[in-house]
Amino acid sequence: MPTYVSGRSILRKLIDAKDWESIHLYLSPYFPSRFLCAGYLMSISELAAWTLQMKKICLTAFTSNPASLKFFQDKMKYKVDATDPGLCEPDEPPCGYRILSKIRA
Repeated sequence: MPTYVSGRSILRKLIDAKDWESIHLYLSPYFPSRFLCAGYLMSISELAAWTLQMKKICLTAFTSNPASLKFFQDKMKYKVDATDPGLCEPDEPPCGYRILSKIRA
């Protein structure tokens, strides 16, 4: 059974966590309105990162889900990161995912 929490409680937990270097959030592909939820979670994550004076947010998107790539690049304005395996190792076969990032303005 899913647990529903408010954006404020997620943001508070993110800001209160003092010793983390990264946060991993996973959305089930079966979750109804997952893109609405993904946008909401990413907005909260961005707010927490900028509040904590972080300079960049990265995410991993599977190439097998082109809708998620389109969503993050077009709607959320994420760009292919310099650490993306396709850029770092262009001679290697595709790895099945892309690393996207957003830099603090």
